[in-house]
Order: sequence, then structure tokens, then C-alpha cells
Amino acid sequence: MDHFLDILATPAAIITGTLVAASVAPEMDPLVKWTLALAAGGGTAGLTKGLMNILRATSTAVSGGLTNPIFSALELVVAAVLSALALTVPAIAIAVVIGTLGFAVYKVRSLFVTTPDRSTHA
Repeated sequence: MDHFLDILATPAAIITGTLVAASVAPEMDPLVKWTLALAAGGGTAGLTKGLMNILRATSTAVSGGLTNPIFSALELVVAAVLSALALTVPAIAIAVVIGTLGFAVYKVRSLFVTTPDRSTHA
């Protein structure tokens, strides 16, 4: 049931992210507005939801689903804190998001890029 809800929630997150991003740019040219909204809002929401789906599927495979409530609670807390930061201190919220995305890209990249072992070449 949990994965079925994820299947429904992922497109909903992309649509919602697109609509929210479009709502903050009402005076733009419609083509630019919706292109930016889809790329920034929908892309960010889709990436975030997709990563949470991977995390939840991995959690289910490893623990039989016992850790899924922990990840759901963590997701809720992070979303609430970021929402509060975005409303009160947007600069800090932006810095947190950019820092988190940078760290995630670094970690994902380290999974695929191997560094040569320098001890064997000397």
C-alpha cells in the first residue's frame, strides 16, 4: 500500500510544484513562466519525491518496512522546518536547500566516480 501511495504522490508533487512555482511569477510572459515553473518547481518537487521513493524502497528492502515510519516522520519534520524558514528567513532556507542539494550531488557522484588508488602507482 505504501508504494501504491508513492505512485500517486509523485505526479501530484510534480504538478503541485509546478503550480506553486508558477504562482510566484504572475507578471511574466506565459511561455517563460510555465517553462520556469516546470523546470524549477516541478523538477525540484519530482527530484525530491523521487529520492524519497528510493530511500523508502531501500528502507523496505533492508528492514522489511519497519523503518518507513521513521523516514516519514523525518520527512515531515524537515518539510515543516523548511516551510517555516522559507516564510520567516528565506535566505537561510535557500542556503539550507542549496547546501543539502550540493551534499546530495557530491554523495551520489562519489558512488559512480572512483578515484585511482595512489599506493599501487608509486
